[in-house]
Amino acid sequence: MIDTLIFKDLPFKPDSHTIFYVENEYDAEVNRYIQDNYEAIKNSLKGSGYQFVYIPFFVNELTQKGVLPYYAPYLDLAENKPKLTSSWLLDYLDNTADKATFQPSLVYWSASGYAQVLVIHDYDYTRTNYFNELFRQIIVRYCRKDNKLGDEQIDEVERKRRERSRKNHSFLNRFKKGFDNLSSELFGTKGTTDDRFTVESRELLEDVIYKIDMLRQRGFSQAMLEAIIHQEEKLSRLVITKDYDIYLPDYHNMEIKMAPLSKAVFILFLRHPEGIIFKHLPDYHDELLGIYSQLKDGMISSTHRKSIDDITNPFNNSINEKCARIREAFVSKFDERLANHYCVDGRRGEAKKIDLPRDLVIWE
Repeated sequence: MIDTLIFKDLPFKPDSHTIFYVENEYDAEVNRYIQDNYEAIKNSLKGSGYQFVYIPFFVNELTQKGVLPYYAPYLDLAENKPKLTSSWLLDYLDNTADKATFQPSLVYWSASGYAQVLVIHDYDYTRTNYFNELFRQIIVRYCRKDNKLGDEQIDEVERKRRERSRKNHSFLNRFKKGFDNLSSELFGTKGTTDDRFTVESRELLEDVIYKIDMLRQRGFSQAMLEAIIHQEEKLSRLVITKDYDIYLPDYHNMEIKMAPLSKAVFILFLRHPEGIIFKHLPDYHDELLGIYSQLKDGMISSTHRKSIDDITNPFNNSINEKCARIREAFVSKFDERLANHYCVDGRRGEAKKIDLPRDLVIWE
């Protein structure tokens, strides 16, 4: 039995809380057992703080639950869906000779960074309920062998590991931190719109973060997702119709919907690839009003004019809220690494701009 393997040049950072089923040659018996008990195995290991990845099902799950279309909106999933087998990880073995003798196994990474290999046929897995008792045996064997721990100590190791799992697997906290950094860098905390980001605007972003977090926390590894898609950044053309509807034809003709005020701000920044410094917003008042008037078919009231006044006031937070709404319109549709190219962005004190290459912008 191989206890430890070394992988090199893995296309993702191994997660010690993710367990893969890996085999060199197809084992009908084990695969049948996993397929028949798949949901139970996943739920059982999830209860212990682990995520189970059965690679043959992984891509289909990503597609069915909307994760893959969200993460890679450019993919034609009917014809070009990524195909992986349970031997995928073995292509990255440091010692390729190990591949020939590799038996159907559970593989996970220890804290030391080495891949731990647990050969399925070494355990009477068909007589256990799901994989929970099997995994308990694994924990006992490895804890006792490596650390000579007793049963009470093993239970304590399990308790601490589960607690770490709950803390470390919060994508929401990670995204909130990222958006907090964005808001402090881009908008600041006080003063003009260029260096202030109010509670209202922050809440708008956190609502977006929560929605995306719910999508990503459906039992899938972010690292695995990135490895499959390779983080390709294929940007879509952006079409603005005569009626100012917004479409992304290379993302399956996806429509991006915004409220008229947010759309007016988006169109304004799209018209100015050089960007706009927030303190110079008053210079763009009439242009923004003209765009908004077209969106409202010329029906502009005093309330509408007041909204434009607020947006172009450097001491009002309205522009930040509209930029947050623009970001929401895109990141609610597809991953932020792509959506960022369509959003208003920029460093404090510098011009804010939409960095989408203008040769991708089509005005009908």
